[in-house]
Amino acid sequence: MVVDLATKVGDFGFSSALVQQAEPVSAKQVNTLFLIDLGLKLLLFLGLLALVPSVVAYFQEPVLASVLPAIGVYMVVDCFSSPSLAILVRDLNFRSTALIELTSRTLEVVVAIALAWCGYGVWSLVVGRILGSATTAGLACAAARWLPTLGTDFRGSARLIRFGGWLFVRNLAYYASDNVDFLIVGRYLGVTSVGFYSKAFEIMRLPQARVTRAVNAVLFTAFSRIQTETDRLGRGLRKAVLVTAIVSSPLLVGLAVVAPEFVEIVFGPKWEPIVRPLQIMCFAGIVHAVDPYMVSLFTATGRVRLAVLRRVAELVLLVGASLYGVRFGVEGVATAIVLVAVVVTLATSALLRLIGLRAWRDYLAPQTWPLVAAGVMGVSVLWLRDRLQDVGSFGRLILLVSLGAGVYVAVLAVIRPTSIVAVVREGLGDVGTLRERLRRALRN
Repeated sequence: MVVDLATKVGDFGFSSALVQQAEPVSAKQVNTLFLIDLGLKLLLFLGLLALVPSVVAYFQEPVLASVLPAIGVYMVVDCFSSPSLAILVRDLNFRSTALIELTSRTLEVVVAIALAWCGYGVWSLVVGRILGSATTAGLACAAARWLPTLGTDFRGSARLIRFGGWLFVRNLAYYASDNVDFLIVGRYLGVTSVGFYSKAFEIMRLPQARVTRAVNAVLFTAFSRIQTETDRLGRGLRKAVLVTAIVSSPLLVGLAVVAPEFVEIVFGPKWEPIVRPLQIMCFAGIVHAVDPYMVSLFTATGRVRLAVLRRVAELVLLVGASLYGVRFGVEGVATAIVLVAVVVTLATSALLRLIGLRAWRDYLAPQTWPLVAAGVMGVSVLWLRDRLQDVGSFGRLILLVSLGAGVYVAVLAVIRPTSIVAVVREGLGDVGTLRERLRRALRN
């Protein structure tokens, strides 16, 4: 919890500012942002040290007195990797960033497990995290050929600093809107309810965490490079939304239908209370799966204030809706989350006209056919589910998932939307190209 909060508070937006700027960025500008970031992180570290006694007393856990300062060290070390990673992303060098992430995460996990095996307890996690962060910083600096110096250019970096400041505000609003419902559920319904609610929320966000985040990392950089070319921005947004909807829509609609069997098999009968809120929140997940693309589009085109406004509006609506929904238990808060997601997305999509795009053509329409096919799939699975009550949960889940996948593919094959056919052909072409590269690599 402390690491997550410190990361959000400590993310001053400078890395994204370096990626977003279309003009060339000098080494002095990069170093200026690094030194500012380092100074702010050190201040944040000192603030964390001052809060240690209060945190220890609140949680009544003495070991935190030594663990929290170590976590603060991780936060400071982490800022050494930000400039070099930003340079790699700005250059679209995602191969290097992926290898760096894979190496550091693997090392972190191996060290943590080894230390835990040797009996070091919680320190295995702390040491693993710090070592992983230091590895990322070292590899990223080497790949980007960047090292910090004392050279600065505050005048030339003024725009980057202002842009990063707005991103900092956006990140704080994002953190608040992502956690306010947990605070309300915990305050009024108790820690057990917030545990069930958080687990359902975590499952619902899996498509966004695994699919959208990967696509969005590339999309933000691409949008930044073509931020003045409206036609290319529209094509990029439509393709990203379409590809994500093709994957996320059937996953979330299917999960809403088979949630009872899924929860029983994966988590066990004691987690049954999450079934209903999970089913409700899956519909918010459909919206959340593609929502980050609009925020990236606004940020990449220099309209970061729109992204801030969107997050603040979402936060205000979530507070009001959650306070009202909590009267009806966890299911009420889950319903509130769905309604807020729909309202905020529709309102935000209308702002696309400010950058020359259209809400329906460029954002909503690409989701239509995947949603239609997922809807037909959901109805078919519900029909079969009522007729398989005598089958065991595991067998029923396998049959329902198999039918659902078949129906979804069959509906799209019959309708054959032009946009989906084009994406599938392009994907098959990419697979063929990759296969040929692998063959050549193996021969060599």
